[in-house]
Amino acid sequence: MGIRINQTSTKPILIGVCLTAIVFCLVNPLGVASGNRDVDNYAEIRSQLSETRNAKLLFLSSDSDFFDFSGTSKLRKKHSVEFALEGISEVLSAASFGDWRFNKYLSSNEITHILVPWSSAEKNRVVRKWGTQGSIAIKLGSPFFVRQAVTSGEHPVALYKVLQTGGNFLQTSDYELKWDDSTRRDFYSQSESVREVGFYSYEYLSNFRDGASVSWVMSDDIGVAENPAFEIQSSTNEISSFHITLEFVAAYGSYAPDQVITVSSPNWTKSVKVSSNRPGRVAFDMTPGEQVKMNNVLPCRSANSFDPATSDTRRFCYGLSSITVRPAQVR
Repeated sequence: MGIRINQTSTKPILIGVCLTAIVFCLVNPLGVASGNRDVDNYAEIRSQLSETRNAKLLFLSSDSDFFDFSGTSKLRKKHSVEFALEGISEVLSAASFGDWRFNKYLSSNEITHILVPWSSAEKNRVVRKWGTQGSIAIKLGSPFFVRQAVTSGEHPVALYKVLQTGGNFLQTSDYELKWDDSTRRDFYSQSESVREVGFYSYEYLSNFRDGASVSWVMSDDIGVAENPAFEIQSSTNEISSFHITLEFVAAYGSYAPDQVITVSSPNWTKSVKVSSNRPGRVAFDMTPGEQVKMNNVLPCRSANSFDPATSDTRRFCYGLSSITVRPAQVR
């Protein structure tokens, strides 16, 4: 799996497994598919790749800069966001398992290099909010990667060599956090919009309703609160159960009132209290197909009842800030 850079290739290649932040695709981002050998912004990257036999390249990005790749940017303009994001689940699943397991996944698939937009490389981390996979925070440095080149121009990127850390290779289970139909879509996914800014020129916008660090659970005017619920679906039987950690925060800021949150499945119930500047965590194991639901215990309050600086009358219950997913039992 991945991309093998073929120095004699004459056609653009689109691999069926592409990334969302992380993408298995080659849409001629390096200029090699056209046969053009002229010196350009990617010359040093081509030179570095040519020094590795059977080089394979994986595109890796954060939520905020996936379309900073020249290839994915062109795909979105020519087709759609959904087309550009197609086939990313397996890579995201592997990345959500953490740095060590992601390195093993890359090694197992003979990935030798990753290409990262400069905005992520500058922060030395690839970060993705939880959604249909768990939270992702991949460190771009030792002991798993070493930076080899940086480009300039319209879509600057950084090339990293994958460092082999030894130990057993690890395949990943392609899983998805499947949210219940009662959970509003913008709670767990970005909203996309297009705005025309000129003649056949468009500005593409994508953002999370509540920002990149938290999603707020709300209630309506008569106090009926949302109850987010999800299950794990897996395309293989490789992992029989997953270890999940949910992190909650009080809504919101320094005036946030206390809240008690319950997390439950048909077989168990756990609870946690959150306060201003004091998040809470709930950890548990779950099997594919098992549904987990979240509920507030204390009433949800309108923002203007606890924040004197706002006139916001929306009723906030609590926030979900991260979902950490790890394999619990591997067959």
